[in-house]
Amino acid sequence: LNLSFNGRVGAIEATADGTALFIAGAFSQVNGITRRGLVRYDLVNNRIDPTFLPGNLRTVSDIKLANGAVIAAGNFAKHVVALNPTTGADTGAIAITVAGVVDPARETRVRHIAVSPNGTRLVATGNFATVNGQGRKRAFMLNLGPTATLSTWHAPRFDEDCFVFSRRASAQGVDFSPDGSYFVVNSTGF
Repeated sequence: LNLSFNGRVGAIEATADGTALFIAGAFSQVNGITRRGLVRYDLVNNRIDPTFLPGNLRTVSDIKLANGAVIAAGNFAKHVVALNPTTGADTGAIAITVAGVVDPARETRVRHIAVSPNGTRLVATGNFATVNGQGRKRAFMLNLGPTATLSTWHAPRFDEDCFVFSRRASAQGVDFSPDGSYFVVNSTGF
């Protein structure tokens, strides 16, 4: 691939059939073509897919393919969104409100996401304090389906404020075990 981005690339996911790549990050142009935060690269025709046009994105920190959608997370208005993998249109399957911050020096952002192997749960980490008005500092879980719902799962340990070398503790990466029976969150602090 010979791609030139005007910003950082942070995540890449291949389609199940291997014919395309979804590339996410902090960019607004790829090879001189305007594409903000997320692009679909067609490997068959060796080009940026002209039909994949997601709107209202800024920096896309992480992406996953699940349940026939591209799930994108970042610092854009919705913070987590399910997109049609062909057109980039919002499917409406994830309609949550992520708000507030733990670290006031940084903006509200969902930074990392993981989807369970069976596609029924999504865990997200980042700099936020509430989801749908409920306290969910640094991490939350969604039950995925035709319309995602906020899980009752809550980690009180993430509610604690902790400073490490003048940096607020924050949840970093997250991933599910291969069988989906548990997930692990790594963080600074504690």
